[in-house]
Amino acid sequence: MTKINKQALKAYFQTGKIPTQSNFADLIDSVMNIPDGGEDSTLVLGNGDKNGAPYVNGYRFVNNSDSDTYLIISCWDNDLGDNVPVLLFYFPTDSPSKYSDTITYHVLTSAEVMDMYQELGGTFNEASDDTVVSAIKYLGLDWFEIFNRYNNNPPAPRVVTYSSGSEYNGVSTYFVYPCKQNNEWYVGYAVEYEVDMGGSNQLYRLTPVGNSQLKWNISDGAIITDLRNYSKWTRKIMYNNCSLLIDGNINNASINDCSLHGGGTSNSCNIRKSDVKVITLEAGTVEYSDIIYSILNDSVSVKGCKLRNCTIYGAKFSSEFTEIIGC
Repeated sequence: MTKINKQALKAYFQTGKIPTQSNFADLIDSVMNIPDGGEDSTLVLGNGDKNGAPYVNGYRFVNNSDSDTYLIISCWDNDLGDNVPVLLFYFPTDSPSKYSDTITYHVLTSAEVMDMYQELGGTFNEASDDTVVSAIKYLGLDWFEIFNRYNNNPPAPRVVTYSSGSEYNGVSTYFVYPCKQNNEWYVGYAVEYEVDMGGSNQLYRLTPVGNSQLKWNISDGAIITDLRNYSKWTRKIMYNNCSLLIDGNINNASINDCSLHGGGTSNSCNIRKSDVKVITLEAGTVEYSDIIYSILNDSVSVKGCKLRNCTIYGAKFSSEFTEIIGC
């Protein structure tokens, strides 16, 4: 058809003029109307929409009077015979030019899809904007931020939780960090915070035995199952910026910036197979550990350790090989 602008169309129908069949054809072809069959039906005009207005199948944009903005993606549901919302974007600000990181989202579960559909009273496209917003708020959804707006690297840390079982006291939260191997993302290391209700809380560092075999893009449950397999992961308790009075042993720990004093009758603290950095050890033994920037006093015995940049005041060394650098 020939493209006719509004000014030319108006000229056909001025007072005293008699529009021709061709003029009416130009008018009809130049305005939006219900599309003929067999064409793209993404944009729908009339025929089941809200208030006779055009709408886009699978898409709904709502700017509510409370200044909150929603972008809703829907898809066809054969069981309901209708479009249903499945993905919601929420912009919780009235000024994106002032506030950054304002995009949040929620992927509806099957139960939430049904709840929202029922709250809307049926057809998604026929519901008013206020009804849509009321249904969203009724569901009380959790909104998740979109991270890493500047690259496609996975967000870190990824936070996953483990609830207690009969073999395990307390609840652990894992802060999981990624690493890239052979152009794929894996779990590089994790920090575990264990909460023992009514007891003591502990912080652990988990590092892989060899290269990590735990891929990043799997479920939280699969990650936790793998992290709790200590044939694959080394789990060391972490002591940071503390003063410890210990009458006993520390095994497989990570100790950083601490002062360790023995208590009880032995007046010693025994450390074995640990990573030790910036500590003062008054008495006891250190075996098969890596020790950096630490002070070892004369009541300390050292066996099979690597010492780097340490200050040694008469500590005793066994005949088993000990590596000393810069002490």
